[in-house]
Amino acid sequence: MPELPDDALLDVGDLAIEFSDDDLAALLAGEPEALDDDEELDAQDELRAMARRLSGQYIDVIGHYVQQAFGLRVGQPGNGAQVISALDSVLRLARETEDIPLATALEDIRQLVGDGVPAGKRDRHHHLRTLKEATLAYALCLHPGDRERLERIVIYEDRSLPLLDELAEIHGIGPKRLERMYCAGLFTVDAVSSADPQEIADVTGMPSKLAVTVVDRTRAFAESQRREVVEEMHRRVQEFARVLPRLEPGRHPELIKMARSTLQELEKALAQLES
Repeated sequence: MPELPDDALLDVGDLAIEFSDDDLAALLAGEPEALDDDEELDAQDELRAMARRLSGQYIDVIGHYVQQAFGLRVGQPGNGAQVISALDSVLRLARETEDIPLATALEDIRQLVGDGVPAGKRDRHHHLRTLKEATLAYALCLHPGDRERLERIVIYEDRSLPLLDELAEIHGIGPKRLERMYCAGLFTVDAVSSADPQEIADVTGMPSKLAVTVVDRTRAFAESQRREVVEEMHRRVQEFARVLPRLEPGRHPELIKMARSTLQELEKALAQLES
């Protein structure tokens, strides 16, 4: 398969990038004029595969919008202007290459994004469920690696994330709120402990007092984790010191090499602690 031109790749940090008509024409050009049926089919399949590969460059754009939509509080509008611009670019490719499944999935997402997130609670839930289904239908059109990455962005399951397991014990924090936290990127200790409680309330829809409890519980959880790590390291270092004298250069060259590397890392860590 021909390599994609560098300028066809989407820079997620600049959502204004679009494909011009000239770009599209260049992509679709280059087929020999005289092709038999089999060769023509192969060329069309190659173009469709290229369109799907290119479509995979939009995973972060579309996934990020879905995350934001799930994080909006009831009554807040969703701004989808930027993602629509991205969708229009790749949708034009899907249509020109006659990739019906890809075009249909993109059209469904574009319609939902254009409609915006409804204010009514029941309508909002229906909209988000439909948006999620449409996004997963789009994911099925992508190459396996791209599909799995998009699914990881928009699907929350029981991921056994230590922090979310901890927060699930708080009264008032159920699967739906955990899903919203995950979709908003609030599933790591650093992200939640450094967040303003009101920001968490805004993106998840939980009451402000509950958001304060979430931040406090996360900070306590972080402190307990730090203590566990340091105490465990202390025990392991003592064991490490007892093993070192038993290592013989002739019998354990790889272990000795690993031991040296470990000591160097510990020296770096000590320097950071004392600086």
